[in-house]
Amino acid sequence: MTWSGLKADIKAFLGTSAQWEDPELILYVNWAIRVYSEYFPRESSASLSCDGSTQEWAAPSGFLSVNRVAFYEGGADEPRFLEEIQIKPGTGFYNVSSQYPLMWYVEGEKFKLTSPPDSNDELTLHYFSKHTEIVDDTTALTVPDRDLELLALYAASRATARVAIDDSRLSRWDQAGMDSGNPTHNPLLPIHRQFEREFWDKLHQRLPTGVVEFHRRGRGE
Repeated sequence: MTWSGLKADIKAFLGTSAQWEDPELILYVNWAIRVYSEYFPRESSASLSCDGSTQEWAAPSGFLSVNRVAFYEGGADEPRFLEEIQIKPGTGFYNVSSQYPLMWYVEGEKFKLTSPPDSNDELTLHYFSKHTEIVDDTTALTVPDRDLELLALYAASRATARVAIDDSRLSRWDQAGMDSGNPTHNPLLPIHRQFEREFWDKLHQRLPTGVVEFHRRGRGE
């Protein structure tokens, strides 16, 4: 589905009692996509160029963490999956040998190897990434259709919170109950909390064990 379709669904869900501008809804849904990606990241891959001297590459766009690193030595048909080397923060790694075993690590926004692969080697980085964020009506969503409800709930939660905050500045709800001597609390706050609670409940229901784990594969897996 594209953003145009989901936007229409969200506006129908929220109703017509308020004007929901596109930039506002895009902001809220992109927030939802970032939260969703932390629990259900997209699986992506990238081929890294090997020239015999390069041993670090910029992390791909949307990169969250490494899934596995496939190394095709000399262009072999079957890969060997490289293992991660643990680097203490602030110490770095100094290449002292070009001998295998080759290992990988992430430092800042860089994906690195302990030595440069040869020019006839091939390297594929399999990684977890954020889902595509919305730019305009034609943006194709990468969140599965079955989970688009989560984006709608999160957007509804943020949208009703914004209106509740704006209305509270005007004191319209308290003023409405002053004549009767029974002050009226802002009715949008419970609605906001309901949307927020429903979002988190349904998100956690989708987790197999209630906890998501990113597994890094190695040792020939």
